[in-house]
Amino acid sequence: MTWLTYDSDSQREAFRYSTLDGQPLFDIIFCNQTVQVMDISAGGISFKNKSFKVGQVDRILLPIPLFLSPTPGKVSSHPGSSFSEPVNTAASEKKSTASDEDSPRSQPMEQILGLTLNIRIIQISKNDICHAIFEGITDEAADILHQFVLERQKQDIRNRRIV
Repeated sequence: MTWLTYDSDSQREAFRYSTLDGQPLFDIIFCNQTVQVMDISAGGISFKNKSFKVGQVDRILLPIPLFLSPTPGKVSSHPGSSFSEPVNTAASEKKSTASDEDSPRSQPMEQILGLTLNIRIIQISKNDICHAIFEGITDEAADILHQFVLERQKQDIRNRRIV
């Protein structure tokens, strides 16, 4: 039997997602300041620095689509992560016009689940991006984030085929 091995200096344990055009994914509040999330994985996130320092810690709220949410009754009570009540949001932020196609009623709604996690900045890059890890994350929350990353990657692939 032959074993294949792969040696790498990479410390990453999860796939990371960032938009194809390099635009922020969404905003979060970190240490009472709104910051733009540049990428996300089940291990952590990166966001634009606003004079933060390595080692700073905060509890943040991530907006996760409900179809990726945990099964009711299986939410962990672990102090590192928690889930808030779903909130309805318009999936598209198009301005409404007189036509039915663009009216708010015709736009699909998606429910967003707030995933609350503790993060700690472990590095600030030369281009002023904070790299933070999730601390005390439950297996369930990590699974939700893995699924979120996978779904976004699949959407990007589908969108590339359309163009």
